[in-house]
Amino acid sequence: MPENYSVAAQQTGSAARIVWKNRAVFLHCAYAVVSVMFLSMAVVTGVYADYKVPPVSELPVTPVHVHSDKVHRRLQEWHRFIERTMQYSEAAKLDAVNRYVNQMRFMVDLRLWKQVDYWATPLQLLAVGAGDCEDFAIAKFFALKTLKVPVDRLRVTYVWQHKEGSGSPQPHMVLTYKAAPETEPLVLDNLTGDIKPLSQRKELQVVYAFNTEKFWLPGESKLDVEAGSPAQLPQWRNLSQRLKRDLALLGLQ
Repeated sequence: MPENYSVAAQQTGSAARIVWKNRAVFLHCAYAVVSVMFLSMAVVTGVYADYKVPPVSELPVTPVHVHSDKVHRRLQEWHRFIERTMQYSEAAKLDAVNRYVNQMRFMVDLRLWKQVDYWATPLQLLAVGAGDCEDFAIAKFFALKTLKVPVDRLRVTYVWQHKEGSGSPQPHMVLTYKAAPETEPLVLDNLTGDIKPLSQRKELQVVYAFNTEKFWLPGESKLDVEAGSPAQLPQWRNLSQRLKRDLALLGLQ
């Protein structure tokens, strides 16, 4: 494996180890996640009116700005969005999903979840109305999958972002789409509503990509070297444990 991939993997692994070693932080985060999921389940199952959101002070690391009426409205709007978008062309689905998810606020994991690197489910992103770049990319992936875009065309893609005037590249995550294996990937990014070919995003350097089935490293055609499954990523394994129930509640697949 090329050196830069090894460095990236080591950095990702180090961040994960820092989080998991702090058991107190993990327990608090688990409590917060359950609180948000319970709220969302109450909304979807029709007992919303009987549920009262605990004061923020009682939830040590609950994501900020969680209010029941806003959660209720977001989930209703989400279901309507999926229903009306189902009949769109594939290109129109990409644009619609990119712009819809990008309405959520960007907030770093440390502030939102009190963890260095936490991958939220689409339900958590919608319930809170905020997330980090990987949360946007993951939500777009599952929304497009539900809208019948073939999974083999979609890849959650980890990149280095080389910002002009910045001394070092920043880690970033986007969703990429390839209409066919030989075509150039299109980039769906929370930083912009415009979907552009990867070649026009000169500031992005691909490190790895994955979907629910496979894991890729960059090759001569950018994202064409299969290198196992996403299960090798600690964050994906953790996310997968929460996905099944959350996706069912959102009507996603």
